[in-house]
Amino acid sequence: MVLLLLFAAIIPNIILAASILLKSGSTGHFPVLHTVSSVITSEASVSAVVLALVGAPSAALAAVSSLALVFAVIPPAAGVVQRLRSAPGSRQARPEPPPPPPVRRQEPDTMESYTALFERCCLHMETKKPFLVESLTLADLANAMYTNTFYLSRTINACSGKNFRRFVNDYRVDYAMKIFRNNTSLKVTQLSMMSGFHTVITFNMAFKLVKGVSPSVWCQSVRFGAEKTAKSAPKPTSP
Repeated sequence: MVLLLLFAAIIPNIILAASILLKSGSTGHFPVLHTVSSVITSEASVSAVVLALVGAPSAALAAVSSLALVFAVIPPAAGVVQRLRSAPGSRQARPEPPPPPPVRRQEPDTMESYTALFERCCLHMETKKPFLVESLTLADLANAMYTNTFYLSRTINACSGKNFRRFVNDYRVDYAMKIFRNNTSLKVTQLSMMSGFHTVITFNMAFKLVKGVSPSVWCQSVRFGAEKTAKSAPKPTSP
């Protein structure tokens, strides 16, 4: 009879601890052990009191002993489970694979291929005039050329010795000079807006880089030359 009471006091504690330990080990919620300890403490205390009242002091002592056994087993077991879960070979410890690199359009890396692409790019700039758009980017031009930005940038640099921004601004400056020769009454601010520059300051810097003088000085010289040519031209004689 005493042995039955002994097992009745020990086995529920061990089963309860084992079940919650396995659950916490599979889910990783180890703070639940604090709750387990509280539940087992209450259950073991009640068991000890009840067994002592019914005249089974040995079983009551066994209930308390089982409580000590559970506290001695749970923390080490929890630590073992945690180490197994965080081991390098475990499934959950494996890092996520990095995303695949973006696919880049492959182009032959030769001077002949650079030249062919550069000629197509220049023809596109002269006919379609994409430089008139202020927000033109290297990606926009690369998409129009059916290539990637890396290869187009290398092509422009290899064939013209310029970067993309200087390459585009030179087209804008040439366009501004052409429209001014056709209409010398235009102002510098108007030329800047009509040729695709974002600001007048950018236009002045780009123009001076190409012509060596500011656009206002150049425009005055063109006006003076046009006026001088008009004055020196022979006047038509009346019949």
